[in-house]
Amino acid sequence: MTTAAYLVTGKGVANALHSASHGAGRAMSRQRARESITVSAMKKMLSRAGVTLTGGTVEENPQAYKDIETVIRARHELVRIEGRFLPATVRIHKD
Repeated sequence: MTTAAYLVTGKGVANALHSASHGAGRAMSRQRARESITVSAMKKMLSRAGVTLTGGTVEENPQAYKDIETVIRARHELVRIEGRFLPATVRIHKD
């Protein structure tokens, strides 16, 4: 929510089943994420980053995910970076 997002195109690497990950992935479980931050602290974190959140819960807090820059570096052989952008508004849809 507070870090860059990337638009990438897969390179079709056969050893990776012509695929690539679609996100950074979680670094902690949803339960641990809920226990690790309060709603107030998460709102402050997002505000400092200039991000407006419309919906979502603390289980989606930014600390719950792996570092996207590390993930992108590790996937350089699988994807071509088409764009990079910083979020201003994040909407989390829960089914």
